[in-house]
Amino acid sequence: MTDLRGNSKITIHVHYTDQYGKPVDGVTDVILTGNKGDSYKVEMPETNNPDKYVNPKCSIPLTGTFDTDITAVVTYDNRYVDITVHRLDFDTKQKLLDDATFTGLGKSKAYFDFMNNEAPTEITVSGQKYKLDETESAKVSDQNPDANGHLTFNAMYKKEV
Repeated sequence: MTDLRGNSKITIHVHYTDQYGKPVDGVTDVILTGNKGDSYKVEMPETNNPDKYVNPKCSIPLTGTFDTDITAVVTYDNRYVDITVHRLDFDTKQKLLDDATFTGLGKSKAYFDFMNNEAPTEITVSGQKYKLDETESAKVSDQNPDANGHLTFNAMYKKEV
């Protein structure tokens, strides 16, 4: 593209994502334009959740000169993990209750929050009482999030006799 003076316009599309390729909450993608040889600067804006998004890195130098049309990606580390909790019978591995889904800050913190807030220590299903087996449930805390930042925990319940 050229401007009215015949100068070539160069475009840099800047996308803001997390490490999973998801858009960063509260940050809008931008388009930088300039003439060939003009200076550009890629901004690394604060997010609306600085506890969640940290350590932004850009795929091109933050400053430079317009040379060719390109796409730049600023990637923030998303410290939150989406978690699904399956509440299962320890012996049969059958689902006892609907899954619980929530978001937590880091897998260790999220798991701690789950064990202390989201997993009732005792439940009753169809008249049968079950008790949470924290030892068996805790074994899944070594998991890592999948490529989409999702983690699954199993809360294992044993029948009370």
